[in-house]
Amino acid sequence: MSNDQVKRLYEAMFLVDPNRGNQDWKGITEFVHGVISRHHGQVANSEKWDERKLCYSIKGHSRAVYLLVHFHAPPSELEAIRQAYHLSDLILRSLILVDEDGLSSEIRSLPDEPTDPVRSTRRERDRAVPERRHGGGHRDRSPERGSGGGGEGSKGNSGG
Repeated sequence: MSNDQVKRLYEAMFLVDPNRGNQDWKGITEFVHGVISRHHGQVANSEKWDERKLCYSIKGHSRAVYLLVHFHAPPSELEAIRQAYHLSDLILRSLILVDEDGLSSEIRSLPDEPTDPVRSTRRERDRAVPERRHGGGHRDRSPERGSGGGGEGSKGNSGG
């Protein structure tokens, strides 16, 4: 029973019908947040991403608006939350995962950058890592590339 009182942090990605998303975004976010609240959860962060083309059609749609939500909820309520989104005609697809990393500054974009956290994270990482030179470092690793398979050619290349 103490499991019901413990709340875990989850990360959810929703693909939203772009027609409805552009007409009533506030209504959609209220619906998504309301489902979490009704199941004893709390929204920690909610971020609208751009409308994007889908790789394949989902429920007859070739485009969707993305919504990223981080929330705390009891694990016992997770299946009911998933089911509510699955039955909704506003949500084309949803994915809810346990967020083991926790909320971090990598999720929130910088004010002058786009809201895509993957691209923002790459830029931050690229700024933090010194520029690599394509010189001696790669030559040192070249024998390792050929020895990945563990076959008969991977041993005994020295001597003879």
